[in-house]
Amino acid sequence: MNRGTTKGALKRAAADARIRKGVSIHSRRQRHATHLVEAGLNLRGIQDQLGHASPTTTARIVAFDPVTEQVTFE
Repeated sequence: MNRGTTKGALKRAAADARIRKGVSIHSRRQRHATHLVEAGLNLRGIQDQLGHASPTTTARIVAFDPVTEQVTFE
């Protein structure tokens, strides 16, 4: 499945569900990461789930502060 196919399927599903707010692949991945944090998964586990090579990428998505080790949501 390529990006265009996935994007089209997501848009159709949103339309079928009468979701009017903008829906994107990025927003779904970000929300998925948020759910993983809420479920108690640590940053490394989320990195593995999302397939990121760098924990920095994951930290940006979930707004992880390595100094305080706190997670905030963008």
